[in-house]
Amino acid sequence: MIIPGIDDNYIISLLGKNRVYELAGAIRNGKTIIIGGPSGPTGKTTLWNELRKAGYSVVEKHNTYEVFLKDPVPSYKNHPIFRDAAKAFNIERDAYKSRIRYLELELARELVSKGMSIHDISQKLSISESVVRCVCEEDNDDQD
Repeated sequence: MIIPGIDDNYIISLLGKNRVYELAGAIRNGKTIIIGGPSGPTGKTTLWNELRKAGYSVVEKHNTYEVFLKDPVPSYKNHPIFRDAAKAFNIERDAYKSRIRYLELELARELVSKGMSIHDISQKLSISESVVRCVCEEDNDDQD
């Protein structure tokens, strides 16, 4: 069976062997099949029914509307939609990075309190020794 669920003799008589193999490839790749052709009894609706019964994604062309864009949008990066999206992304990214940095510093504080050396903490968390020292000094200042 070239196309599972479809009679080979029927589909080959309608499309020819080459087009059946092309159709089978499109189906294997998960494509939606659009059936079109001139008005009149050419087998469009029958083919649509057979493919639908077999469970494939298929539409008749007269039930679709196609928008085809060929010219690039001029300076799309300056469009407010893209600027706002980029700004929102940067805010989220910065907040995420800040949260990670905060958690790293909290971990550094905890490791110092457990007796780990500033040098080892710096190596383990990829934080400069001066930043780890600074965090530890803040804790000491808070205790005074």
